[in-house]
Amino acid sequence: VTRVIGFIGNGITPVAPAALQQLAAMLMEVCKNPRNPGFNHYLFESVAALIRYAGCNNMAMVETFEALLFPGFNHVLQQDVQEFHPYVFQIFAQLIELRAPPLPPVYLQIFPPLLHPQFWERSGNVPALVRLLQAYLTKAPGEVVQGGHMTAVLGVFQKLLSSKAHDHEGFHVLNAIVEHVPLPAYEQYLPTLFSLLFQRLQASRTTKYVRCFLVFLSTFIAKLGPQAAQGLLDKVQPGIMLMLVQQVWLPNMAQVEGGEEERVMLVAAAKCLAELPALQANQQLWGALKEEAYKRLDAKAGGGAGTGPVQQEDEELPDFEEAQGYSAAYARLANAVRPQRPALAEIADPQQSLAALLPPR
Repeated sequence: VTRVIGFIGNGITPVAPAALQQLAAMLMEVCKNPRNPGFNHYLFESVAALIRYAGCNNMAMVETFEALLFPGFNHVLQQDVQEFHPYVFQIFAQLIELRAPPLPPVYLQIFPPLLHPQFWERSGNVPALVRLLQAYLTKAPGEVVQGGHMTAVLGVFQKLLSSKAHDHEGFHVLNAIVEHVPLPAYEQYLPTLFSLLFQRLQASRTTKYVRCFLVFLSTFIAKLGPQAAQGLLDKVQPGIMLMLVQQVWLPNMAQVEGGEEERVMLVAAAKCLAELPALQANQQLWGALKEEAYKRLDAKAGGGAGTGPVQQEDEELPDFEEAQGYSAAYARLANAVRPQRPALAEIADPQQSLAALLPPR
């Protein structure tokens, strides 16, 4: 079924509600005995494919899909059918990402239980839950704040940061907060957050952690501006901004290659060079950062390895039976892949922004 839907593509739209109605009924049935992981995976993959091809730019169809799917999804969560949780979370995220704000009340009712520790203790849920949390922070940041959920969201981040297996997922949450949530909603938590980040950086840093930290710091600076970022960091430790530039950022810029992450890093570097008096006063550090930024720009312009944009793949469906045995582990739905979008969308053209901000050689 999944491959047929993919072959037909957008042409599946006229029969999509009828097909999804059958799949939703099948979901209720397999909840009674979810012991065939291959069948279960392709059942949800078929649901995701219908949403992908029939729901894009068709809000009436999305609403129809929600009406058909939500009873079964609620059953999965209320009856704690753990095998299906990662799939349900991915499809919830897929549906939210298709919507424009504001989200319907039903999604806001679902949100608080998603922060319950019991879901996050199961490692198979984590990637799907983080994806879902990112969707909420993107589409409904005001509602998350007004509902008083920021403390719980940051508690999720702290839990993920403590795990070397999931610390990168924690940074996905933190980046989404910085990008979409107004600063006053989380400013009071920043000293604690940065203290946690610095402790981990000193005590048990890994290559992955340093890279994620650099991307986060770049997002923080590019979004808020370097002087505002410096002021907030000084509340944790005076003068730490330049220390981070010298000891963490500059030596590790080469680790951030390609796509949106490198773009944000270069914009943040350019902003610091152009707008941060404390950096400009340190000519040696200023010159070293400028040189490294130009080196990264030259590599991008020359099409250096790993510096081109990351393309969203039209993924071939995996052979699920060969890929994993039975468990409630995370299995990504190829048809529910998160759509690519520019990070910090207010920076329209990275090359023009960088040319305007970077000082001449």
